[in-house]
Parts: sequence; structure tokens; C-alpha cells
Amino acid sequence: MPRVNKQPRQAIALRLKTAREKAGYLSPEDFCEKNKLRLATYLNHEKGKHTIKMSYATRYAKLLSISFHWLILGENQSRPSWQNQSTAKKTDMISNAA
Repeated sequence: MPRVNKQPRQAIALRLKTAREKAGYLSPEDFCEKNKLRLATYLNHEKGKHTIKMSYATRYAKLLSISFHWLILGENQSRPSWQNQSTAKKTDMISNAA
């Protein structure tokens, strides 16, 4: 299984911890127990000791309701609001012309 190497482990670890806390899990133990995860593995990821395999990153993103893209790269995958507005205007023009 490929490993995620796009960002330093520490940056990913910090985002993982932040996401866990914002999701309402007070501790890594609480998160792992409620989601049937191995605590030792999770702690190594949250502390940045081990590189996260893509399969783990995908699972964490799903469990924490965050974007995989944000977790790994620290970037928001959604379009900027101005881009959504211009797309909506084009759609309106097309539907009004019909």
C-alpha cells in the first residue's frame, strides 16, 4: 500500500489532532475506542512518529468528517466562492436562453 509523503509528518499529525478535537473527541483513547481503532497506531500518526498510509488517512478523514485532501496536503479542495458564482451565472444564462 502506498504511503502518503506529500507533507512532513508533523504537519499532518497536527491537522489530525486538530480534526479529532474539533470532532468532539477529548482524547486519542476516546476516538480509538469509539471507532475500533488500534490506539498505538493512531498515536504514532497523531504524534507524527510514523508516515500515514493512504488507507489510514482515508479512514481518519471519513471518521472525522474532514477532507482527505485537507488532512494530507492542508489545502481546501473546494472551489473559491467567486468560481462557484461565475459558474452559476453561466448556468442561469443558458437556462434563460432556452
